[in-house]
Amino acid sequence: MSETTRQHLSEAQLEELRVKYAKIGVVEFNGHTLVFRKPSREHVREYRRKKDSDAEKMDAMDQLAQATILAFDAETDPNKARTTFTGQFLDDYPLAISNPKFVALLSALAGLIEEEDAADLGKGVSVRGARQSTSPTASPNGSAPLSTART
Repeated sequence: MSETTRQHLSEAQLEELRVKYAKIGVVEFNGHTLVFRKPSREHVREYRRKKDSDAEKMDAMDQLAQATILAFDAETDPNKARTTFTGQFLDDYPLAISNPKFVALLSALAGLIEEEDAADLGKGVSVRGARQSTSPTASPNGSAPLSTART
């Protein structure tokens, strides 16, 4: 992974991922840009099960990150990003997922940290959720006015 040839995601690419997945997290780490999506309830259940297992607890956060990675540097195909993440990045930085940046980001995406606290995740870490309208009639996810929603 040569520093001179490494490309990063554009703001437009990040916005496409945010629109597609509704909530994403971005980590800048040692010159790399990694993007994760919100984990599913099943991913969180599996994480909790592994966290409570003496044999598996050390791998719980790594596997949650592997399950939720969307993009790595300029690669936005999740399968290719996952392959690079597990096959190169984790080989180069085997304890990276234990870094507070990753722990805080994955905790915020999973709901362990309130979104309003996500701004305090630190340098090189951000959570991007659905755009919120300032209109009092907007829906909670910003997609349509509440007045048009069916009850």
